[in-house]
Amino acid sequence: DSRKRLHSLFVRLTGHEMSFATYWETKRNYRSNGWILEQAGFSADAVSQFQQSWMAQIESWDNLLLDVLYHGVDEALHEVGKCAELYVLTARQSPELLCQQLEHLAILKHFSQVLSTAQKTSKADLVCQRGILVATEDFMVGDTGEDILAGKQLRVQTIALTCGFRNRKALSHHGPDWLVEDARAAAELITQSPAR
Repeated sequence: DSRKRLHSLFVRLTGHEMSFATYWETKRNYRSNGWILEQAGFSADAVSQFQQSWMAQIESWDNLLLDVLYHGVDEALHEVGKCAELYVLTARQSPELLCQQLEHLAILKHFSQVLSTAQKTSKADLVCQRGILVATEDFMVGDTGEDILAGKQLRVQTIALTCGFRNRKALSHHGPDWLVEDARAAAELITQSPAR
C-alpha cells in the first residue's frame, strides 16, 4: 500500500494541505497530481517543477519505507504460489529498489521473477520481451487500468483490485473479467479456477 508515500510526498513537495482521504478520493477517480495542482491555482511552471521533483523522489528508499502490505497479501501470495508461478510486473523506475522493497516487505520469496518496465515499455511488451509464456487460463491481477490493459493484450484473465489506486467505477471502465476487493478475494478466484 503506497498511498501514504504518495500523499506525504505530494504535501511535502507542494505545501498544499490536502487531507489523505481527499487526496485519495481524487486520485482514485483518475485525477492526476497535475490536475489537482492546476485546480489549486498552481502555474504550469510550478506543476512541471513538481513533476520533475516527484519523479526524482517518489522511489527513494526513505519514501519506499512508508509502504506497507495490504492485509492478507502475504497469505494470498502463499496460497496462489502453491498452484501457480507468480511474477511482479510493474512500471517502477528502479528494478533494484523494487527488489529491495519486496525483500523488506518479506514477499520477494513468492515470485519467480520481478519485472519492471522502468517506464520505458508497456507491461505486455516486457512480458513478451522476456519470453514469458502465458496462456488464456493465466491471470493478471492489478489495481490500475494499465494492468487490465496489459492482461487483455496478453490474452489472460484479468482481476482488478478495488483496494488500490483506482475505485470500482474507474476500474470497471477497463472491462476486467473480475472486480474484487483485495488480494485474498483474487487468490480465491485463482485457486478455485478449473485450470488450477
